[in-house]
Amino acid sequence: MGVMPAASRHTIPDVFHDLMTNEDSEIIEFYPPEFPIDLNGKKFAWQGVALLPFIDAKRLLAAMEQRYPLLPPEVAARNTMGNDVLLVSEAHQSLYDDIATHFYSKKQGSPQYQLNPRISDGLAGKVEKNDVYLPHGSLTYPLDGDSMPSLDEDRSISVHYDMPRSTHIHKSMLLRGVKFPTPALNQEDIQATKGRAANAGRNPGGYPQRGQYGGRGRGGGSQNYGNHSSNPYPTRQQPSSRQAYGNQPAHNQYPAPPQGWQPPPPGVGGFARNAPPPPPGMQGAYPPGRTPQGGPPNPQYGSQYPAAPNYPQYDNNRTNDRHGNAGGNRPRDNYRY
Repeated sequence: MGVMPAASRHTIPDVFHDLMTNEDSEIIEFYPPEFPIDLNGKKFAWQGVALLPFIDAKRLLAAMEQRYPLLPPEVAARNTMGNDVLLVSEAHQSLYDDIATHFYSKKQGSPQYQLNPRISDGLAGKVEKNDVYLPHGSLTYPLDGDSMPSLDEDRSISVHYDMPRSTHIHKSMLLRGVKFPTPALNQEDIQATKGRAANAGRNPGGYPQRGQYGGRGRGGGSQNYGNHSSNPYPTRQQPSSRQAYGNQPAHNQYPAPPQGWQPPPPGVGGFARNAPPPPPGMQGAYPPGRTPQGGPPNPQYGSQYPAAPNYPQYDNNRTNDRHGNAGGNRPRDNYRY
């Protein structure tokens, strides 16, 4: 009655059907004929959840209490708490013969006796004779329908069983005089573990959070780039760094390029316009026989730098047979002929 809708009333005794269908029933609001279905993202109605009103247990039990006297005796018996039943097969010969001797032989004793654990394979407790049972009798299926077959000869014995009750109440507690072993972890280990657990999953990538500046990750350890970086150029934190180009100490120790020097255009090897700065350790001019490659010399070099050789120019329309190309616009290698 507390979980079944009115459409499923065939599962309960007939005397209670009126409480679910009669409009004058005191609990008719517990069984609405129409109710919304919450699909909750599902496609079909049978997958949804029926939104039924809550049932007041006190009102439900009070309404059913008036109908209990109308129940048939067999139905009322199924609605009461009965005795526990112990079924013993004929194959368990020792226990089967012991029970049959006490209850169904010419030397039968009292209708109740204590089981012998040695015969019952450790089963303790009391058994009582079941008056409705006869050994080797027929066993008829008690319910309507043919879902289970009936037996012409029952090869088991049925008795009422009283499970023994323990007089000792077990308490989950430590025994007196228990000695604990030395702990493997001390208080420092516990605090360190708690600290790691508090930060687990909270720190993206290991770098400090907003307002924190450490020595690892982004945002930490970047206060002195000039002394610890291989970049020869000053940092952006110094506004006058561009005017002091070449005057700051650097790791590569290359001197500043001469005034007026420009880098070569894209795609052209060497220094196309002006001569490059001298190599490290050379103050003034290049040594004899080590003139750099490039285009026409810069007049500003004067006596410091000798003129660079004038290499022949390549022709885009000539074929580059040395590389296996049959014409096209690919430039000829100006260092190979």
